[in-house]
Amino acid sequence: MIHFLCSLPRSGSTLLASLLSQRDDTYVSPTSNLGELIASVTRDFNKTKETSNSDAEELFSCLNGLMYGKYKLHKEPVLIDKAREWVHPEALELLTSTLGQPPKIIMTVRPMVECLASLYSISKAVNFSEWFHHSIICESLKESYASFKAGYERYPEYFCLVDYSNLCSQTQVELDRIADFLEIPHVNFNPKIEQVKENDKAWGIKDLHMLEPTIQNDNIDTKKILGEKMFNAFNCGSFWNDEPEPVKEQQPLDFSLEAGLRGEFSKAWDILQEAQRLDPSDNRAAFNLGWYEMRHGNLLKGHKMMERGRIERAF
Repeated sequence: MIHFLCSLPRSGSTLLASLLSQRDDTYVSPTSNLGELIASVTRDFNKTKETSNSDAEELFSCLNGLMYGKYKLHKEPVLIDKAREWVHPEALELLTSTLGQPPKIIMTVRPMVECLASLYSISKAVNFSEWFHHSIICESLKESYASFKAGYERYPEYFCLVDYSNLCSQTQVELDRIADFLEIPHVNFNPKIEQVKENDKAWGIKDLHMLEPTIQNDNIDTKKILGEKMFNAFNCGSFWNDEPEPVKEQQPLDFSLEAGLRGEFSKAWDILQEAQRLDPSDNRAAFNLGWYEMRHGNLLKGHKMMERGRIERAF
């Protein structure tokens, strides 16, 4: 039977894949292209106008054959395909139709700020702002989080969630939980881990997937690494644990918005100018200031400031 391993970046999926690979009855793939193959077939299935359109049942039969055909050379009865895209609601629905039953998704999770800080630390980038806005893997983290949230909220019963901290501190307990989820026997893990191979060149970060000699939580100081502003921005609640969003202090942009909504435009303008003076790199403040510059007749300057909002996807 084929199952699926998904993750938020830097949440322990390489460690978990290596641990599950110790089982004689289990094969865990490196990061897989199966999702891309299935997407290509689905997209092009009825592309040729000259042929008779095939129905959905034929499509799902083809996808099922593709799925098991990819792993035909692996004789282990338990197959685990490792990729992030399976958590999206549409992917979960497609898997259900293809398999003829709901998929089983093993998902490693970790607080967003810890994932972000860990990625930045291992990337060895110098400028956080530049890295945050232009790093492919940072963008992957944001997309993975959004897809996981959408998929888990719609189909929570499809998931077995594995918290990074618990995987490091209670490894056997978590492996037994996964075994129960997959309905396979418990197997004791070997502390001497043979690491699964991954392609770090794809992300441009050396040793991105390198495991430590012993299983341990990296215990990073997220606030020190990210800075208070970015820490507060990404310190969201762990929705998978029903942990609510933390109450955040209002920031200058919040006060300027409230002032603007009350019609106190001069006050809002002053607040934004002060925010920009304190942090000239604040693109959101610049974007909002752009509106006021245009209101004052400074059209070119206003447009240039608003253009900085594209970096933050402010519009």
